[in-house]
Amino acid sequence: MKTKGGCGSHFIGLAGLLLAACSGGETTEPDDPACTEIEAPASGPSTAGARYTASISVVDTRTFGEDSAGARTEATVGRITGTFSDVEGIGTSTPADALELGPLCIGIVSRPQNASPTGVAIDRLVVAGTARGEVDVPAVGSPGLYLDIGTGLLDGASQLSATVTSSGDFAPFSASLDPADPVVVESPPSDGTGLVERAGMRVRWNAGNGDAVVIRITPERAMGGVDSGGQIICQVIDDGCFDVPAAATTFLLSSNTEDYTFLLGRVRAAGQDVDGMTRAVIRSASEWSTDLMNGVFE
Repeated sequence: MKTKGGCGSHFIGLAGLLLAACSGGETTEPDDPACTEIEAPASGPSTAGARYTASISVVDTRTFGEDSAGARTEATVGRITGTFSDVEGIGTSTPADALELGPLCIGIVSRPQNASPTGVAIDRLVVAGTARGEVDVPAVGSPGLYLDIGTGLLDGASQLSATVTSSGDFAPFSASLDPADPVVVESPPSDGTGLVERAGMRVRWNAGNGDAVVIRITPERAMGGVDSGGQIICQVIDDGCFDVPAAATTFLLSSNTEDYTFLLGRVRAAGQDVDGMTRAVIRSASEWSTDLMNGVFE
């Protein structure tokens, strides 16, 4: 079970964190120059300019955490999600307010407000090549949303293929993508001892075939969620090595939260023009998630 200490007060704001005399949070070794790269990954495929859009994702998430009795748990969940939309006349989205925290990381100051497109029903979505074989993805909820949740999909997968059958407004198509290699994170640790500290954070994983690796660290709030932002997002190349800068971890610590969720995802994606009005994106991601503690409060 986690044991948390205290330093007498929870400092408010970035200035307090920078000036605090609280013990802990200064144990990170100096940056490894090989892991402070400024090369950014290539931008992912876009659906801009299309009226009809399809997004098909095949994602494995391996999660480490703590149950109500304090025991460590581990689980892998595979999800296939398909969304099919008519984006004509949906209005304007409000982007998140973000703070640059080094060349590859941003801090989310406020949540975005996304305009809602109209879902478009199709006849059938089948995804093949997964570790579970061929999956006929069922429709759920409102039109245009398809979801399958079960065991892992990527460890042992071959080339992924998605086949969309449609006799309505959405054009039928097929798309394929090599799956993301299963990711394994070495640092931060996933045994419940990982810390968010002022001096930054070393992130190490098995390098693989990702078009990009996305690192997201989010403060946990009572009753769940982060209503107005507070997390950091770093997008880096898939070379197995990145040092989250001190500016980013200091931003995280300004939330005065005791617990954080760490998620690293290896992402592959490809776009396809289906016809003059329709664009599809197929995505594969292998994700690793664990809990972290506030290293200043320790």
